[in-house]
Amino acid sequence: MGVVRIAIKLRDYQLELIDGVYNAMRKSNKRIMVVSPAGSGKTVTMSEIARRATIKKNKVLFVVHRIEIVQQVRQTFIANDVDMNYCEIGMIQTITNKVKKDKLKEPTIILIDEAHHSLSKSYTSVLEAFPNAIVLGFTATPTRLSNKGFTDVFEELILGKSVQWLIDNKRLAPFKYYSKNLMNDNKLKHQSTGDFSNDSITLALEPRIYGDVIENYRKFANNKKAIIYTHNVESSKTVAEKFNEQGYKALQVDGKTHKQQRELAMEMFREGKVNILVNAELYGEGVDVPDCECVILLRPTESLTLFIQQTMRAMRYQPNKQAVIIDHV
Repeated sequence: MGVVRIAIKLRDYQLELIDGVYNAMRKSNKRIMVVSPAGSGKTVTMSEIARRATIKKNKVLFVVHRIEIVQQVRQTFIANDVDMNYCEIGMIQTITNKVKKDKLKEPTIILIDEAHHSLSKSYTSVLEAFPNAIVLGFTATPTRLSNKGFTDVFEELILGKSVQWLIDNKRLAPFKYYSKNLMNDNKLKHQSTGDFSNDSITLALEPRIYGDVIENYRKFANNKKAIIYTHNVESSKTVAEKFNEQGYKALQVDGKTHKQQRELAMEMFREGKVNILVNAELYGEGVDVPDCECVILLRPTESLTLFIQQTMRAMRYQPNKQAVIIDHV
């Protein structure tokens, strides 16, 4: 006797988003951007769209921005009974290379995770290669530092529920926000991207900051599971070191940390063997850490997208959870 799979049960507001997508498609819109806050379950929502498409043997291409997210997405899709024979999930660089080598079958639907990246050349080249595909882009933050709009890529915008609605309806955790600026703002200088340069951030964050960071963690979030965002590898290592010296269990990870080591760090964090993860340029988008209760910001940014993505890592819903955001920058 075969095993009967039970698909994931979607929430009311997720089904509402899907209805919005189908209504837009009925009006012959083929390029649709869907906006829903971080932590509202966009991957699950996309998996349902993919499931319905693959039942009809339509090909689905799912494009992600970071390698860490690929496995997470695959697990959700399999759990929701998406027919993986008709679905390809890949990082944008991998997909771009396949398109160049003509090794990708034409998809019926292209799903774009973190769709605020979709204006970059790598994404537009993939979309240009498949002009007949329906393109559905999902994001919590439809904004870019350049202030350029998304009308070159998308023709309709579907807005999901607000952060406040999701908190009121126990879909996101409520939060306390503490802002204690420990930085010399005058030292900050912009670089060509429009955000602050790493060198100027180093100058703005004087060495005395580290003791203050620990003191404020102890005061506002002691022993809560925390993710700390720093601006470069060196500072992330220093912060982790200082926390360990004070008797906390902290681990440091960054973009160059070996994949297995990063996975192990996250596993130890989830299991409570480590309480503090200090990172540089990681865990910003799409990484799901439901039991993270606190985020500490030590990376000043002009990017609203980066700010929202980082602060809301602590707001995944769990019963009786109160998220704490400590913003030092």
